Amino acid sequence: MIKLTVDHMKEAYMAANLLFTNLSLVDYKPSHNVFRNDHFLNAFNIVIDSSSHKNEIVLEELGYTKSKILHLCKSYLDPVEYTSWIKQIEEITENYGRVDSDIGMQTTRNSRHSNGPCLFGFSFRSHIEPVLTVYSRSIELPQIYGADTLLISAMAQHIAETIGVENIKVIWYISSARIKSRVANFFRLYTYPYTQYTFTDPEFQAHIDKQWNNILADQEKKVTFSKLVKLQEEYKRVVIDEEQPATRSGTQEFLDRLKEGWKV
Repeated sequence: MIKLTVDHMKEAYMAANLLFTNLSLVDYKPSHNVFRNDHFLNAFNIVIDSSSHKNEIVLEELGYTKSKILHLCKSYLDPVEYTSWIKQIEEITENYGRVDSDIGMQTTRNSRHSNGPCLFGFSFRSHIEPVLTVYSRSIELPQIYGADTLLISAMAQHIAETIGVENIKVIWYISSARIKSRVANFFRLYTYPYTQYTFTDPEFQAHIDKQWNNILADQEKKVTFSKLVKLQEEYKRVVIDEEQPATRSGTQEFLDRLKEGWKV
């Protein structure tokens, strides 16, 4: 079992990505495999213990746009069940002062992944302190996982505002985590130039270095694969132009969508 103890959800994002590098918080050797010309690093049986649900990540820094918010809500949450879950938490808190036994909510079957949804469900209790527990089959680093942390932070903020507390602790059980070589450089851009690290697997490191040097650093080499196009665009913005994203979609924008609702 790998336990990552962090102060907030942005730190949870950093810790999970750095698990595969020389800056890992724990001593762990990830496994390496190759599938369809992509290299993967894998870790299993992870628990993230975050003291706070606060999160400063924004989607645009991960190569996404604001449209990802609606996509995640539709992929994981039924709007009627979600509203009912929030209402149940509110009513029990009003009647008894706290939630002693976890109130659970499963995610939908809307995920198109053949292995099932990456997020299985959530539960909330406030017996000793307010805690949102998250259960995941898998997390995909760095992009999808980063967006998932924002959804979870927004759900926790929704609960906090509903029951009148400042902070929600997040416990996240993750069966497996993996990072793909094709998108690993999104995290490199996210931390550039402030955090320097190397992946613990030399073959994986060599693969992403080749991408960084041959595709990203040379703007004359145009790519067509959608994720690499976004990566090249982000490289130009972050490294060459040194610009901040014009639009910043973070926890508040996710929260607005959760409160507003959506059509299934």
